[in-house]
Amino acid sequence: MRRLLSHTITLFKTSRLSHLFGIVWVQIISATYLLRIPLSDLISLKFFILLVATAMTTGAGYIINDYYDRKIDLINRPEGVIVGISFRPRRALATHFFLNLLAVGLGVYISNLIALLIFIFAFSLWFYSNYLRRLVLVGNVLVALMHAGIMVLITIYFEETNNLIWIYTLFAFLIVLIKEVVKDLSGVKGYANFGVETIPVKWGIRGAKMTIYIFSILAIGALTFFLMSGVNLAALYYFICLFPLFGWFLYKCNMADTQSEYRYLYKVINWIMLSGVISIFLLYE
Repeated sequence: MRRLLSHTITLFKTSRLSHLFGIVWVQIISATYLLRIPLSDLISLKFFILLVATAMTTGAGYIINDYYDRKIDLINRPEGVIVGISFRPRRALATHFFLNLLAVGLGVYISNLIALLIFIFAFSLWFYSNYLRRLVLVGNVLVALMHAGIMVLITIYFEETNNLIWIYTLFAFLIVLIKEVVKDLSGVKGYANFGVETIPVKWGIRGAKMTIYIFSILAIGALTFFLMSGVNLAALYYFICLFPLFGWFLYKCNMADTQSEYRYLYKVINWIMLSGVISIFLLYE
């Protein structure tokens, strides 16, 4: 019993349980406040299964990424390494396969299209961890697309869409892209040692920062366009307050030079992302 409990706790750690709850939460509030889906549709069994399948595939993606990056992580974040320490590599592979197989099976129950999309999602996460992770910018873009795709999946499932959810999807894509480049900056030593061509390794620290500035300008532009399209007063004030936070992030990015400073930037961009999610509640009238 104690061994089973230990394995369960390890599985939760490798699959980033808190992140999975966050993804489910974003899907629910996007459907509720952006698409205005009726409550009767939100409490349906099929929607619940969709949430579970999405969480399973994402969790499997975290596990396989930790499997392939375990040597790099021993350099970049040794305190956070689980696969190869308390979670055997073979068990990690088996868990990854089982979660994806179960997720696709659940997708079939919903529809063949959803099952296909979940399979593509799972394959893309594996391909990223196994190969694309080592290509400059390509891996970052794929991760951002996968995060944005979580919201797109909701629109496909409910067969509903509007400009609001697409603006949020674009904003999420750009913020995750920035977040991934910041993460590469904080782990540049480990990536360089193992030949992973991240943006900082290939283009240098200055090139990575310039990439962050470009994507940040695009994100601010998307936010400005959103405000000009017309929102309620509460949302307007809230979004205006995001601009100083973005300014602070860019200032600290320009000054950052150490791993601890890059980790601080990572926390700031997470706060910006969380602020964007919270803002969804203000759009409901």
